[in-house]
Amino acid sequence: MSNGYQHKPGTGSISARGEKQNEKSPDYKGELVLDRDYKAGETVKLNGWINQYQWGTRVGLRIDNWKPDPNYQKPSYPREVRGKDEIDSEIPFSWTALVPLLGFFC
Repeated sequence: MSNGYQHKPGTGSISARGEKQNEKSPDYKGELVLDRDYKAGETVKLNGWINQYQWGTRVGLRIDNWKPDPNYQKPSYPREVRGKDEIDSEIPFSWTALVPLLGFFC
């Protein structure tokens, strides 16, 4: 870029050109630093983020080369199934805690 900033590989930016010199002039202009060799006809996916600056708006670009891991396995968590009687027996209950409340309602 003209301001001396150098993009990291796989990133870039594009900005509005401002006043067009003629109707065929581009509306936006920028650069993208490639992170690997690409073949002719290969599609390059991009992600973009809008950034506001004092001098205007710039869209930051990043090459989207994410691919799912073919070896990824969703973690399985053991699921414990318990009966209603087991759950009820785990809840502590004390009549002594209710006695003061019963006096309030009577």
